Amino acid sequence: MTLIVEEIEDSDGDGEEEAPSLLFGMRSACHIDPIEFARQLSQGLEELLADPDLTDEAVLKLSQDYVREVAAHEVGHVLGLRHNFAGSLDADMSPKELDAFIKDYISGNDLEKYANRTTSSSSMEYTEFKAAVFIGWKMKTQDAPLEHDKGAIRWGYFDDKGVVEEKMLFGTDSDVSTFGDIQRFDYGTDPLLAMYQEITGQLRFLPNSVIERFIQARAPRDPRDREPLETVNLSVKRYASRLASAYGGMLSWFRSETRSRRVENDFDFIGDLNKEERIKAHWDYLNRQLETLGGVDRVLFSYLPVDMELKLKGELEDVAIAPKIDSEQMAKRLEDLLDTDTYASFVGLDEETYAWTEEEKSIIVDRGTSLFHELEEAVIVEILKRYEKAPRDLGLLATGALSEDDAVAEMEKRIIELAKSVLAEKSDSARIRGKVDKALVEVIDFQYEHETRLAAAKALNDKTGSFPAWAKEAKEKLHEQLKKAVEEALNIGHFKNFEDGLLSRSLREWYLKQQEILKLLPPAKKAPSNGKSS
Repeated sequence: MTLIVEEIEDSDGDGEEEAPSLLFGMRSACHIDPIEFARQLSQGLEELLADPDLTDEAVLKLSQDYVREVAAHEVGHVLGLRHNFAGSLDADMSPKELDAFIKDYISGNDLEKYANRTTSSSSMEYTEFKAAVFIGWKMKTQDAPLEHDKGAIRWGYFDDKGVVEEKMLFGTDSDVSTFGDIQRFDYGTDPLLAMYQEITGQLRFLPNSVIERFIQARAPRDPRDREPLETVNLSVKRYASRLASAYGGMLSWFRSETRSRRVENDFDFIGDLNKEERIKAHWDYLNRQLETLGGVDRVLFSYLPVDMELKLKGELEDVAIAPKIDSEQMAKRLEDLLDTDTYASFVGLDEETYAWTEEEKSIIVDRGTSLFHELEEAVIVEILKRYEKAPRDLGLLATGALSEDDAVAEMEKRIIELAKSVLAEKSDSARIRGKVDKALVEVIDFQYEHETRLAAAKALNDKTGSFPAWAKEAKEKLHEQLKKAVEEALNIGHFKNFEDGLLSRSLREWYLKQQEILKLLPPAKKAPSNGKSS
């Protein structure tokens, strides 16, 4: 399944066509975006396979319950039901509780305590793997239909308008592009929770995912598809883009244009006459979500591979904390996993049993270590690019004033801190040697690649901030600091008339790159002269 994702991730999946009515549609089968489906299923399976207590019997039952939920979805279409991607917003189980259910399920524990819980109000949701297993289990053990499914059937077949009068949450294909919390294959009552959970899962199980990729190469279903482990490609860009995609989704909730079905469901109508009230409601909803998840520092910055002075609280009640992106820790976890019972010997896709040789384990560890090392900077540059294009005007429009300590203000302080670290940090080992005029010079290079530093400077742009001058002083100080560092490195102060033509090729390239960055960080304007002579 992971291979399917990798093969088609760059293709254009176009989702489903719109159906002609509110709750009922004419088509009886889904046309699921294969990228979305394969990605969520592969991630769910990888998390399951990482559990050391997983047995063949548990795999069979989990698979049966998953298929049962998928079959019920298609039966819903046959009955005329449309998709309802708002179903997961009615969940009453947190991600932690859902993980506990899956653990109890695998361990064979009593599941009665989950009987009155739910992960969705509708089988017409595109449900992520673990939540779908839960719904399939409920369908196996209980006769009662899910609440929205029941209401929609009664509306369509018996003219019972309860589902409409009670304003049960509903969002179909056409609503995915309209509402930020109407999404396919997400999970959680709140959108920030769902996206933070996605990031947490990706980071926690990244070493497992690497091993699974090598298992697919070593033991495919068809032996003709076997790949030498030395040829296995681990795409840094793909892993970084997946993380940044969920990150960008969280940033979108700071933008006033992002709409929430949950929030707007509390209003009798949607229009210009209640726009101010709706914006305030969205702002309040964002702040409640941030409070539940431990604040801006936890949600957006705590797992980034940069040292920052963050204010972090303890454990989160509803979701596991996302681990920091640390290449050394990930590499150690990968090496340790290869010696666990789960992965030391394994059953391949061809249902044969295998064991890694020491040489094979060495290849996996080396390739994974390289991936994790490259991933640190790749994630940073992708996230900085998201900040360049992430407006955050919701707070100002909701309150009518700029605050010094609200969520947007705290975010922008951290963006500046992140950008400063990326722009100014020097390398421990990288050196550039060349000549300035006739003198030999060795310059200490910066830690991050030029593309990453450009992204950091662009993240401080005026257009996406809460107001145009949000990073003015920070850019001025950075300009002064970097300009001084460049001039001192090249001894520019020793020349009466310096030109970049005095530099050898290597130093000239380096110098011009620094000028490109400095142009994005305008210097402070000199104070005007009063025109008086002394």
